[in-house]
Amino acid sequence: MENLKEKKVRDIMIPIYEYPIISSGATLKTTLQLMQDLWHLQVGKPKTGRRHVVVFEDNLPVGTFGINEMFKAIEPKFLDGLTLVGMKLPSSSVPIFWEGLFTEQCMEVAQSAIRKYTTLFEQFANADDSLLRASCHMAKYKVDFLPVKSNNRLVGMVLNEDIFKEITALLANCESFTDTRTDRLA
Repeated sequence: MENLKEKKVRDIMIPIYEYPIISSGATLKTTLQLMQDLWHLQVGKPKTGRRHVVVFEDNLPVGTFGINEMFKAIEPKFLDGLTLVGMKLPSSSVPIFWEGLFTEQCMEVAQSAIRKYTTLFEQFANADDSLLRASCHMAKYKVDFLPVKSNNRLVGMVLNEDIFKEITALLANCESFTDTRTDRLA
């Protein structure tokens, strides 16, 4: 059987220097302006479509901030610790929403530091990991991307969509691979 050279995480990861970075002390408003700029084409700048910014603290990358973190930031906190019918309600259990609450929440957190809402790096892939290992890790921890380390340094990010592209490319070529193997066996 022909020895197939499979790609590694390093082959499909996005280098960390291609990600926008921001200080953990930056406000939500500043961070969102940076993220918005990533989605809109600007003269002389490429449209990257990055969904996250890398958050730095003390000159070290500590986590990411993206759309889901913003949603968590604007979640109403008025029910934190509230007990209703003997059950403690988590902050995500908001039974009522009134007109204007969305705007109020956005304005309330606009000047908050993103440090409070940053998703810290906890799970990592190694640059030399197989794509199977990375995809299994993503599934196990229910994440859409993994920061990638090499020699204990953050070097990039591997996204689930990039692994998906590799799977579909492999399957698209699978028929020709199967035909070749069948020809050799005959």
